[in-house]
Amino acid sequence: MNKKIYFASIVKEFSKIRASRIYILGEDNNLIETDIGHLKDIDGYIFFHDSPLLIDEFIGSNIQFPSNIADIGLLINTIEVKESKEASERSKDIVRLFGTLPSEGEMQVSKYLKAFWGDDEAREDYQALTAAIVYFLSMARDQVLGHLNNPDFSLAVKRFFDLEQKIYFIFSELSVSGILYDKNIVKLKRSTLEKELYTSIKLLSDNSSLPMVIPNNNDKLKVLKEQTQGINFSSDSMSQIDSQIRLLAETNQTIETLHKVVKASSNLYIFKKISTSSNTINPIIDVVGTTTGRILLKDPELQNISKRHRGILIPGDGAVFIYADYDQFEAGVLGSVSDCKELVKLYNGGDVYEALSADVYGDTSHRKFAKRIFLSYMYGMERTTLGRVSEAKQRGSKERLVTFLDSFNSIDEWKEEIYKGVIQTGLVDNGFGGARKFNVKNGSLSDKQKRAIISQKIQGSASHIFKLAILNFYEAVGNKGRIALPMHDALLIVAEAKLEIEVGNILLESMSQAFKSVCPSLLPKVSKSNFFSLDN
Repeated sequence: MNKKIYFASIVKEFSKIRASRIYILGEDNNLIETDIGHLKDIDGYIFFHDSPLLIDEFIGSNIQFPSNIADIGLLINTIEVKESKEASERSKDIVRLFGTLPSEGEMQVSKYLKAFWGDDEAREDYQALTAAIVYFLSMARDQVLGHLNNPDFSLAVKRFFDLEQKIYFIFSELSVSGILYDKNIVKLKRSTLEKELYTSIKLLSDNSSLPMVIPNNNDKLKVLKEQTQGINFSSDSMSQIDSQIRLLAETNQTIETLHKVVKASSNLYIFKKISTSSNTINPIIDVVGTTTGRILLKDPELQNISKRHRGILIPGDGAVFIYADYDQFEAGVLGSVSDCKELVKLYNGGDVYEALSADVYGDTSHRKFAKRIFLSYMYGMERTTLGRVSEAKQRGSKERLVTFLDSFNSIDEWKEEIYKGVIQTGLVDNGFGGARKFNVKNGSLSDKQKRAIISQKIQGSASHIFKLAILNFYEAVGNKGRIALPMHDALLIVAEAKLEIEVGNILLESMSQAFKSVCPSLLPKVSKSNFFSLDN
């Protein structure tokens, strides 16, 4: 990396009465005050503290977001090895890296942070404010340069500049330009979801011991225990409770009602975050939103809207949406990273979930349930528990499910080897500069840790593929189309109607190339489909 590196901060005027001020720390510790229009003229990367506040300045400004802007938190989060999602969030807080400071240093950092978050009193004395900014940015510079020059972080640093920084720029542009939506449909959806939620909560209360309120995780667990026998759900699996509800929804009418409550509540929560004061949604996008590196949209969480409610988004006049996703994405990645010949053969030759549905439940009409069963198996649910869930779906299916899963015994052996490695080193690495730390006690791993380890291997690889696909598309499409929304394993694109076929082909090829580059033994399964549906 030959570019110069600068460090900067924004003193944002939240009231919008005065212009926000941007300060860049010069090479000789002098402070340069500038504005968003001149950032592109600086030759080098400008690392900002908490760049979402900066991104907000570009919204509605008609100034293009410059490609030389970087985020300190994103760099630290990419480079450092995290133990959990919470640790991942903490790693974005550069202040914790400063360590123990002298009293004068603590005072300067405190003054800076107060001013940064809008304290008028901390902003009154200009000389004191700029001194605090210089101190803070100098400390941040020392920490960041220390990470960049640490040979232990060389692979992660390369990943940052080759991939994550480019993805950050792409989605910063998206945050600034926004996503068009129909305000009237949003209002209608809110009303519909409120009615659906009330009806579902009432029905759930009538058929369980729960009161007429939105259930918390303990309430959900209580319903699962009431409605299932012989299936154990412990507090260790509380973080997976909604996935368990989704898995069991087809096996029990009350759990299906609980699933409707969960979905309606989640969708309504998102829709209430959507302001109807403008024609665009400008979400905050975290390009390393999880320990596995997945891209997450926040405020609002558009990726989590159910398919039948996605019709709120619109492409604009003369434009169309193009939507493409990876089919059997996680199953394929598992087959590749575990080198399971049986799974690779099944994936390349057909549909893993349809095969499970046909072999275990008699035909392919149960594909959705079969997919949930297989994903639960992938991420570590015990076969005895899976068998009981399967029996709840269709009596007599347990033995057929065990037989189907037995064909992938090499995956179980692969998992055990991965667990042994983590017990020895305390780390799991996805091979692409992303690793996760585990606190191993008494030479053994908890079930929760085992699930997280396999997730890191599979989803870490999947998120890497997805980001390569985004970069491939962005570089190949030019001005012919743009990304409107990243889903978890799919991309929504906007293009002129006359370019729909051309841009669609570029999208499919970009996604296929990315998949093939990481999983060379697999035949990429990428297809275009409808972005929203009325029956999901």
